[in-house]
Amino acid sequence: MSKDIKGFAKIHDVARFAAMTHLTLGLDADTAGSVKHLTDTWGVSAEEAVCRAVKSVDAVLNAGPIDRVEAFKELQRLLELTPEKQRHGKRRFVTRAAELVGDDPSRHKLPRFRTA
Repeated sequence: MSKDIKGFAKIHDVARFAAMTHLTLGLDADTAGSVKHLTDTWGVSAEEAVCRAVKSVDAVLNAGPIDRVEAFKELQRLLELTPEKQRHGKRRFVTRAAELVGDDPSRHKLPRFRTA
């Protein structure tokens, strides 16, 4: 990280800290352990870990209902799945699953994919 960017980050952190509201929380041992785990994982303070967790939950709760079909189509688009890639992936999955249980993969018929 360049010296200018580090300086900006420090100024940003100071401005953010100045705008904070202070709150004292009493946490049970399990929750305190979870916060400690987050601080270690993310390399941040306990205050920052709690802020990130609260923002994350708030974003999920305010996201509204999920259209699962649209989400799946978006995932396919992001993965650039073509019908051929889908068939190949399914074939690999069925083959590997059959090998894991000691079955003959050639006995399993692969479903056809609809293209639309």
